[in-house]
Amino acid sequence: MSISRRIAVGLAAAGAIAVTGAPAASAHSPSAKGVSAHAKKAHVAMKRVAVAVDRHNSRSARKHLAVARRQAAVAAREARALRAAADTPAEYTTAAGALGLATDTYTDLLTMISGLIDEVSGIVQSSLAKALPATVNGHTKLLDMLNGVVALLPEQYQDEAAAFIAQLTAATADPLGTLTGLLGAGGLPVDIASIVTTAVQTATEAVQMALSHIEALLPSLPAIAQGPIRMALTMVTDIMDMVTGTLGNFLPGAGAGTGSGAPQAGGLLGGLISGPMSMVQNLLGGVLGGNGGGLFGGLLPGFLGRS
Repeated sequence: MSISRRIAVGLAAAGAIAVTGAPAASAHSPSAKGVSAHAKKAHVAMKRVAVAVDRHNSRSARKHLAVARRQAAVAAREARALRAAADTPAEYTTAAGALGLATDTYTDLLTMISGLIDEVSGIVQSSLAKALPATVNGHTKLLDMLNGVVALLPEQYQDEAAAFIAQLTAATADPLGTLTGLLGAGGLPVDIASIVTTAVQTATEAVQMALSHIEALLPSLPAIAQGPIRMALTMVTDIMDMVTGTLGNFLPGAGAGTGSGAPQAGGLLGGLISGPMSMVQNLLGGVLGGNGGGLFGGLLPGFLGRS
């Protein structure tokens, strides 16, 4: 289980434990466990997409892609409903965990698409490309809502939530770098490249906005957390600057892919990002409790039920 997913589940579990005295929700009411269940189904479907691609089974790949998208969307809808209904610190904590888990699911969906879109062709490649706009849009809305709820959380959770969002932005930078590199390599069909370019632009703007929000929150966080989060934000900002700088070569009127340096720049991007990404993970691991040994260490494994 990734650090970001562990912390999202922990926030949701912490909030749920705090409201155990409340009336039980109906079978159809949004809940943190419901978000978790749909997120798990989405991740299972994503794995099956990759298997289907390896086996050159286009029908199965498209079927499981549709399942992954549907389950991610349901998880997002329930998380948004929890946020809309939240009115107490415990409910805000539950909502933050649910929003984080749903955002992380969309991040993984974006990562899956970026890793497979150049390995396939025809209808499967088209299906992956067409999934990008909705994936980016869903991710953007959730990340914005998650940013907005941090200041409403109990103080003891705010630093972890801020580090969690920094972790999510770092995780999002990775597939954006991959997609930008593919644009630079010039191997994508023109119509697919157009969709990818627009999606990367939209997602990049959302990540940069999220970074600005966390930067603004830093002075209110415990001093011990400010240093690692600030360093991580600086690294992620540098990564996004590389993405936007490289992406500028492929925008209309910039001679995308026509110059001898464009494919080379795109191909190098992934390698340039991998080092800083590892450092970001290490920096935030301490604030987020490492492998679950921090604030939520005892709550996480059973709540999500996956590794």
